Amino acid sequence: MKTSLFAGAVVLVTGLVFSAHAALIGTITHDYGFDKHAPSHMNYGGYCGSLHTDYFQVVRPSLSTCATGSSFHDAFDFSHLAFEEITSFELTLNHQFSNGVWVVRPGASRFAASDDINLFNAFLSDRRLSSSQQIVTYTFTSSLDVFDDIVSSGSFYLWFSRFSGTNNFNLYSATLSVYGTPASDTTPVPAPATLALLGLGLLGLRLRRR
Repeated sequence: MKTSLFAGAVVLVTGLVFSAHAALIGTITHDYGFDKHAPSHMNYGGYCGSLHTDYFQVVRPSLSTCATGSSFHDAFDFSHLAFEEITSFELTLNHQFSNGVWVVRPGASRFAASDDINLFNAFLSDRRLSSSQQIVTYTFTSSLDVFDDIVSSGSFYLWFSRFSGTNNFNLYSATLSVYGTPASDTTPVPAPATLALLGLGLLGLRLRRR
């Protein structure tokens, strides 16, 4: 009985600890194609791609057709989500890709994207599109250089940068998942000191009853 009581208390404490972890606040999915979703850059005269029945074809940029502000980007507006804090984003892409080095670049606007990817680290980047996967998920935390700007703007912009290869690729869908603390979550989270005192108290109770 004592063992069961102690085990139950441990489970309770563990549950309280994990309740402090980030929760899913909401998701936004863009399914590309005619009569579906068109990337936001098309609203600004963008020519870096073409819309098809069930996908958007992202073409390799060139100075003559893709100037800053008109190259591919797509905005995910999460300002309608109720949250107290955002701790990370997950971006899931469904795409058909063959070769070359293309890298996902998050942005906070249609003019400014992350600048921590360059020619030298793109080949080894964990944001590089892979020809062996059609569905892949990328995670972005506060270590991203534009993370705070994305949170404050309430919009996550999807950019792509090409570093080698001549092929285009097809983007079928993109889903942004937002993690953090929901505004509606009123469950108090015990402070670390409170959890420590509770643990010591349970341990003392067990030792006393032996």
